[in-house]
Amino acid sequence: MSLVTAERRYAAEELEARVRSRAAGLHAAGVRAGDRVAVLAHNGAEVVEVVLACWRSGLVVVPVNPQLTPGELAAVLADARPRAVVTDRDAVDGHRVLPVDVASRGAVPPEVTGGLLLYTSGSTGQPRGVVSGLLTPGEPWARARRRLTALTLDPWRLPADGVVLLAGPWHHAAPLFFGLFPLLLGSRLVVLDRPRPHELLATVDAERVTHAHLVPTQLVRALAVRADVPFDGGSLRRVWHGGGPCPPEVRRAVVDWWGPVLTEYYGATEAGIVTLTAPDTPEGSVGRPVAGTEVLILADGNAVAPGEVGEVWVRRAGRTFTCGDEGRLDAAGNLHLTGRSAILTGGVTVRPAEVAAVLRDHPEVIDTVVFGFPDEEFGALVAAVVVPVHPARPGLAGDLDAHCRTRLAAYKVPRGYGFVPELPRDHAGKLRAAGLRAAIGTWPGTASRR
Repeated sequence: MSLVTAERRYAAEELEARVRSRAAGLHAAGVRAGDRVAVLAHNGAEVVEVVLACWRSGLVVVPVNPQLTPGELAAVLADARPRAVVTDRDAVDGHRVLPVDVASRGAVPPEVTGGLLLYTSGSTGQPRGVVSGLLTPGEPWARARRRLTALTLDPWRLPADGVVLLAGPWHHAAPLFFGLFPLLLGSRLVVLDRPRPHELLATVDAERVTHAHLVPTQLVRALAVRADVPFDGGSLRRVWHGGGPCPPEVRRAVVDWWGPVLTEYYGATEAGIVTLTAPDTPEGSVGRPVAGTEVLILADGNAVAPGEVGEVWVRRAGRTFTCGDEGRLDAAGNLHLTGRSAILTGGVTVRPAEVAAVLRDHPEVIDTVVFGFPDEEFGALVAAVVVPVHPARPGLAGDLDAHCRTRLAAYKVPRGYGFVPELPRDHAGKLRAAGLRAAIGTWPGTASRR
């Protein structure tokens, strides 16, 4: 278990000492086993050390996205009710702040397993906490380590002796899982913060990276510079990718370049990993369910035949739930997604309901629908069709953009706006899909680049 950042390298012994020092610092600050600790910071050595210190001293980690607006941040923290916020900021209103480099030479608390509380937007767009089942708070740490070694086997095959690249925001569920858990199991973790494609590719070769989690946008950007970057990639054994649909031509191009190392998955913060692809997975599918998981396709509450489209439901450990996505199962049990309940843009999730609620608060908006518009680089861009109170005036798109930025993180703000006299709704107020497609057309909306 060792750590590498852009600034320096930490051998296993030094990393161990730093993690113990962080745990002692948290303990000295009065944080005790069972408490929640929100961690609000970008990728870096200190974040990794604090998270490991929490997990080894019985503390529940609450990862928080640094891009959230003050209002969004306040909503998450009000629900999570952390004992402290560990951050690189000077202050967080209404909460006790500890520095991200918190440390002490004092007593190290007993080793006991902590937990993980992740926040995701529900169908209404409100923050909702999801407790990860991978860690059991209060369990002896040595026993937890033994139990976690099962993750090195099917279905995820996390490496215990690899070199793993963390190149996405650590506070998102997938980068955290595919990065920090291999570190716990004994792998070396290489951490980058918002790397450009040249830096990402150079790091893979320089550090002989064996495993990485990337989103389709990162694959697209890597392909865009392949003629300019000398890249071998021979060390790669597995690259997990998800966080949005990967166009078949992108996947084929990456396999031609890197070899057969890509593994696609379908999952969500609230569901974990649901399906994984295999060498025999047909193109366009996100694979078959992982062990212990059943995928059901339902229409009006009833299961449909293979090949028929319906809502995707997941059954696991006696619990049945859905993320609201639409899809079908083929005869071999592979899942094909045909529609998403959320917008996946650049590997992050945006809930249309949350954005629409903010737009409807603008005094010049009567009605709106928010959707994902296909984009080659990001997979989808957030866009909005708006019914204005009066015929759309010049400058309204810019005003809506400014309005959204006061309430929403930048990645949630629509990239474009279209204006129509009315939206195609039925007598019950539901949008008619065919009419909506006609209203959107080829999307002539005004671009709103972030």
